[in-house]
Amino acid sequence: MKDRLAQLKRESARMRDPRRKLERLLQALWREIPSEHNGFANNLIQAVAEANPAEGYDPALLHWQLIWDTG
Repeated sequence: MKDRLAQLKRESARMRDPRRKLERLLQALWREIPSEHNGFANNLIQAVAEANPAEGYDPALLHWQLIWDTG
């Protein structure tokens, strides 16, 4: 998942037209990534959304996401 998002980040960084960049990001995030690897991303998102501290959830993926967004 991290590799796929990094690939998308590199691809979108090369785009100059904001509308085209937004369209590409939405297409990848809503269509391509969820359907790749037998729906792995959907399962991951569901697991993160339903986890809670009492279950021993490790928030490392969320911390990585914050770094990715600002990096």
